[in-house]
Amino acid sequence: MLTNSFRDTVAPYYDAFHSVNTVNAYSGSVVNPYFGTYGAVVFEGGGHADSNDNSVHILELGLKSASFRRVTDPTPLFGSNPDSATRGSNSKASAEVTVLTDFAWAEYTVDHQPTSRHSYGAQDVIGPDDGGARHGTFMRVLVSAGAVHGQAGGEVAHKVDFSSLTDKLSWARATQRPGMTGPSSAPGQSVRSGSPNWTAHVPAQQRIYIETQGHGASMVPRWFDLPSQRYVDGSGTKRNNDQDTPDCGIMFHVSWRNLLIHADVQAGHLRLRCMNVAVDQPSWINAPRPLSQPLPLPGSWSAACWCPDNGRILVGNVLNDDAAVYEIEIPSDIDKPWPVSRAPLPAGQRITWAPETCYKKWSYNPYVRAIVYMPYAARSGDEQVFVYRPRGT
Repeated sequence: MLTNSFRDTVAPYYDAFHSVNTVNAYSGSVVNPYFGTYGAVVFEGGGHADSNDNSVHILELGLKSASFRRVTDPTPLFGSNPDSATRGSNSKASAEVTVLTDFAWAEYTVDHQPTSRHSYGAQDVIGPDDGGARHGTFMRVLVSAGAVHGQAGGEVAHKVDFSSLTDKLSWARATQRPGMTGPSSAPGQSVRSGSPNWTAHVPAQQRIYIETQGHGASMVPRWFDLPSQRYVDGSGTKRNNDQDTPDCGIMFHVSWRNLLIHADVQAGHLRLRCMNVAVDQPSWINAPRPLSQPLPLPGSWSAACWCPDNGRILVGNVLNDDAAVYEIEIPSDIDKPWPVSRAPLPAGQRITWAPETCYKKWSYNPYVRAIVYMPYAARSGDEQVFVYRPRGT
């Protein structure tokens, strides 16, 4: 049972109508399984044409209920007065925000918190055993379309340490130097700054790998090195960047197989490609993994994740089938067909999928042995959150 709505937790000096776009607008969410007993879902996003709100929110999971909470306060760009004029200016002012942005660090100059952004699938949580805070550390190592005019972007890392379960938290810089940021018209702007992008944390290597649609550009395997806090180009084979639409895809790590998997839509169907991250200089295997049956997908899609408790890739939002989730096994020989099976939901149950992009919102929480999926934050009325427990968990 939900005890409140997402919009209830928006700061009083921001307009909730626009701030719900931190969930809805080219934005993802990520599980923090280290938060409390049952974990939490972390939301952060907004950005270009949608919201200046740089808050971090969570859906805190309990035994019998779940509650939304804002864990960082947003930047008071034009003050913290809760009147309608201030709320509107903080939420949607565009040209004025340009002079309040430190492009080198993609931060608002008022308090040097990072700008809001299209978070896409570039969100990661680092556990305490892997160098994160006691209750996990939320990392963002890319900025895309920062603030409502999209005027800041590139490779700049910030983090929120979940050092407390109850106190208000704050953003901190997490890199030694800024990288390739600036106004969208700047010649040196990174192709990663305004494009759908995805990241995945590989704890054994202490790396967060980066991939991007990049307006058709491809790049060698690239990662953010956590110990040195720097961005590194590898020497391996590039991922062939030719998917049907930029507004799709997801990347995730399968630790027990040392595989990084990129899933997207090609020719209207699921395509899985992988990279062996057991080696220091990995290369993408661009040939799609053979599936035992094709899975048709909509153009805007990102609903795939790894479930360590049943050893399957879980795929949702298969075209014209909202009454099932599909499971894919990874064979011992990855060149052999990957078995696909349909897992029907109980009679009468359906999952309502976001009609547009739903970046990285489909992820498994091992502490509740379920996927907690919120397609959108409601502008009015009740929130809709789906809970799916996979077979064999």
